[in-house]
Amino acid sequence: MHFLLLLSVSLAARESADYRQEVIKAAAARVSALAEAGHPEEALDYGRRWQDGVEPAAAVEYEVALTLRRMGRDQDALDHYDQTIELEPTHVAALYDRGEMHLLAGRMEEARRDLEAAAAQKPDHWVVHFRLAEMAAHDHDRIAFEEHLTLALSHGF
Repeated sequence: MHFLLLLSVSLAARESADYRQEVIKAAAARVSALAEAGHPEEALDYGRRWQDGVEPAAAVEYEVALTLRRMGRDQDALDHYDQTIELEPTHVAALYDRGEMHLLAGRMEEARRDLEAAAAQKPDHWVVHFRLAEMAAHDHDRIAFEEHLTLALSHGF
């Protein structure tokens, strides 16, 4: 009898966690949909209200950052990518996007740190290896260039 009680509590906890993730996913999708529909200010407002009123969530924070980047508000976007990564240090998309922004701004060490972290989390992500190959070429590191270009090619470039 105790086993059945423990099993039901365990299942309820798992369903609760799954439901929580679905709610967060839906909120992130709403931010994205508003931004894609040409309502970036509404998207940002919804994201802010979600983060303040429900709970901070990396998926929602990422969509806010992406919206800000598309609006050309790069410093605000970087701040929100930072917050996304603070909430979820292994968030591959945020690591990649922030790395790209650092790369475009010439902040090579920050770019390398983020892109290497993204590659460590998702080693089959061809574009990360392509960017790392570009950086290696810039540094005249032909060994790293060849290694990352080969990985990019082997993963779909």
